[in-house]
Amino acid sequence: MSQPLISILLPVYNAQLFLANAINSVLAQTYTHFELLIINDGSTDDSERIILSYNDPRIRYIKNEHNLQLIATLNKGIAVAQGEYIARMDADDECMPTRLQKQVNYMQDNHNVAACGTYAKRVDISTNTITDWEYPARHNEMKCRLFWGSTIIHPTAMIRTTVLKHIMYNANYPHAEDYKLWKDISQHYELANIPEYLLNYTMHDRQITETQKASMNTTSFKINKEWLSELGVELPKEIEEHYKKYLYYDYTNWTNTNVKQLIAFLELLYTHNNSKNIFNTQLFAQQLAERIYFVIFNTNKTAYKGLGYYQHSVFETIVPITFTSKLKYYYKRFF
Repeated sequence: MSQPLISILLPVYNAQLFLANAINSVLAQTYTHFELLIINDGSTDDSERIILSYNDPRIRYIKNEHNLQLIATLNKGIAVAQGEYIARMDADDECMPTRLQKQVNYMQDNHNVAACGTYAKRVDISTNTITDWEYPARHNEMKCRLFWGSTIIHPTAMIRTTVLKHIMYNANYPHAEDYKLWKDISQHYELANIPEYLLNYTMHDRQITETQKASMNTTSFKINKEWLSELGVELPKEIEEHYKKYLYYDYTNWTNTNVKQLIAFLELLYTHNNSKNIFNTQLFAQQLAERIYFVIFNTNKTAYKGLGYYQHSVFETIVPITFTSKLKYYYKRFF
């Protein structure tokens, strides 16, 4: 086979239930100039037999002698990838037939973009849609939202190989290695998402997002604290517990005092970003206002209902010069 334009990186660990569907969806792509790099990370189930049952010259099979785990396996794949682009794929997901073609077209038309994701459908094991999964499509908004968490659905990603070979996945960020990768890439390059549903993301109880949620949250918090450091903000010990809860959408046992402390801290983030200009100031202000509104909604339903028309207008029109006045409105009305 001639030099492929895309290397599809597919790590496999005990994925016999979904693996054939994942491989079939890649081999059925309308864009065909790719290598499918399957790395079996020490599977003990029937995964290897399934992989070896395929006879397609585009498949490159690598078998780890023992379980290296995901980050090391991904970096091993990056090191041997031959394509100009690396596309991620998980062994329990399904690509839509035009995924690769649309992403290649986008990357070739947008040379400033280093990594491109897509929308996805969360589906059950029978491929029934559970929810739509979307992130912002443009770099500035994506970078702002990276303050709170990942903004590219990992198995939808296509990344320029030169960028990925330079940055790689970081072994110090287990179970949030993709979030760290997008953060690192965003410091030097642009990100994007194609606003089309080009992957089915299968939900099941063996996913890392389910089995390693505590570790993932700990690592995500570590990345958030890196953002805080770049903004020149130190997280006060007295609000750390509720700030963590806030990041993970946990609104149990909150008091008005906790909410006031958090809002004051978010106001500090706004002020420091205006000085540092790490994030687009208008977009960051809007997202902070939305998050404050969300806290009030989840901790004080009575206050939320009292917002009236204000709840529908402020978050669509907020600009940095009005941000402080909006905060004063919250304090006056609710505290």
